[in-house]
Amino acid sequence: MRYRNEENGQEIIDIARKLIRYSLNDLEILNKETFAPKEWTAMSFFFRMLESSQASILLADMGMNGAATTTLRTGYECLFFACACWRKPEFKEKLPDGTRNEMYKITNGLSRFFNDSDFSEEIANKISKLNVKPLKSGPTYYEAAQVADLEILFQGIYRSLSMLGAHATEHSLINYKPSGENMTVNIGPSFENFEKIFEMSVLCIQTGRERLREHFSHIQFD
Repeated sequence: MRYRNEENGQEIIDIARKLIRYSLNDLEILNKETFAPKEWTAMSFFFRMLESSQASILLADMGMNGAATTTLRTGYECLFFACACWRKPEFKEKLPDGTRNEMYKITNGLSRFFNDSDFSEEIANKISKLNVKPLKSGPTYYEAAQVADLEILFQGIYRSLSMLGAHATEHSLINYKPSGENMTVNIGPSFENFEKIFEMSVLCIQTGRERLREHFSHIQFD
């Protein structure tokens, strides 16, 4: 059972497929340029955005709304970070702070359950080095959206995706609410939000592609 079996369903899927193919072609053109290695961070975020947006459409096509919104939220996170790196190149210098902060959270959290004696000396030393609270926490998704001048997408779509299914919210259960004569829980695929997810996915890809071409305006893509 797939949404593409509905009237105009396959046509909608093909629109996204074509847009993704064009975007990948742009990346392939950039990858041949000598400056590509210096741009690998933003280009990688852009690719992850494409990957997540495509996965979201595929999941929604199979009626997996919750999983689709979760994946699409990741797509928007990657969009914000890619565009922030293009708008403000020094932004990427903050990224290692975020990695160090997350590693600290992991090691610090687990340290309550283990002792150094539970590990080899080598592993215990590595954990000890990671379990130091960094001076900086790294950029947030909100900060990235602001730097990228995409705060409207953060406030309107990113936050909505969190409520719709990316997090365990009450609203995310609305498609499963008991209905019918026997008031049974609706367990199974749902296509109710497919077009909304599709539109948000396409907007994510289109915005990313526009920003990519804006940043690399000196490159001949077509």
